Amino acid sequence: MLVGLASIAAVLFFVVPPIVQFQWYHDFADQRSLLGIPNFWNVISNLPFLFIGGWGIWYLAAAGANDGLEDSNKRRMYLFFFFTVALTGIGSAYYHLEPNNDRLVWDRLPLAMMFMALFTIIIGERLSWHAANPLFLPLVVLGAATVFYWHLTETWGRGDLRPFLLTQIYPAFAIAVILWLCPAVYTKTEKLYASHGLVWRSNAL
Repeated sequence: MLVGLASIAAVLFFVVPPIVQFQWYHDFADQRSLLGIPNFWNVISNLPFLFIGGWGIWYLAAAGANDGLEDSNKRRMYLFFFFTVALTGIGSAYYHLEPNNDRLVWDRLPLAMMFMALFTIIIGERLSWHAANPLFLPLVVLGAATVFYWHLTETWGRGDLRPFLLTQIYPAFAIAVILWLCPAVYTKTEKLYASHGLVWRSNAL
């Protein structure tokens, strides 16, 4: 099923023409200023990402070996995930202060890396850590590269969001399939669904 989804995504990449970033995307419904902060609620709504990311980093740093992550590679993956969650809050707040394509890079960059980190963690937990370990860095770099590629093509006057969208949409479906079909290693599987929802929510903000 995962290979089939990947094949469909690859076909769509070559069939769908380049997708530009429409400027109406930056025209958010709430543009009120409050306490001297423009687009106040759009900016402030990103604070939960900063809180959750900081809490996750604190928990992993304080829990030690009692959290079941004795392997240092696993711990680094989770730490990086929560670090990018916090960065998403910062980057998205920065973007919403003055929405434009240049600032959108700093909104999407941590988001793309966060999604790739979560995808790799799910692969490790449900499929194989032996596969996840060598995949982690390449997938994170790939996520970041799609954002820079999109921005570069925008500066060339022929923007192309396809790679970025591909690295967002395919893992979303793949993660859902993995969680559905593969047995859990740890308890609290609902936390993974919450993380998955968090990523989708950050895409919507």
